[in-house]
Amino acid sequence: MDSFRPLTPPAFERHSTLFNDVHSVLYNVTQDLARLRVQAEENDRARADEIDAVRKKIDAERFEHQEQLDSFRYEFDEFVHSRVSKVVDRMEDIQRTERKDNQSKIDQLHKLRNEIATLKENCVQVSDKWFRTGLRISERKPAVLACAALEAEGRQDKERTAKQLAEKRTLANRSINSDKT
Repeated sequence: MDSFRPLTPPAFERHSTLFNDVHSVLYNVTQDLARLRVQAEENDRARADEIDAVRKKIDAERFEHQEQLDSFRYEFDEFVHSRVSKVVDRMEDIQRTERKDNQSKIDQLHKLRNEIATLKENCVQVSDKWFRTGLRISERKPAVLACAALEAEGRQDKERTAKQLAEKRTLANRSINSDKT
């Protein structure tokens, strides 16, 4: 056996040369398709890697954003609590000062009430004095009569004084006379 060689019919050879161009085009197309498939898979992998990177980046940004929101929330809560505590402290101070003011006003009212009571008493006393003065005025004699009464009293006093002097003189004269005798 010389060599084993498949027998190809002459028609097949003729067809093989006839379709060589078609086979080479088909081969080139399949090669291009394989290359495009590999390139598409590489692009898909690259896109998938980019998508994963973007997802990771988005997740990291979302996490950072959430941390910032939590931080802002805590800072805002602390700020609000500090402001509220300041407002509460100020309100308590205002209430304390109002109580002090109220107490001082109450003290002032008590002092004023005492002064008014004293003033009423004084008014009653003044009114009583005026009433007595009015009574004395109504009982009073006219000035002419008063002067006449005073003059009469004055005369009577003079007469009494004169009588007393006369009596003293007579007594003195008697005592002198009795001493001489």
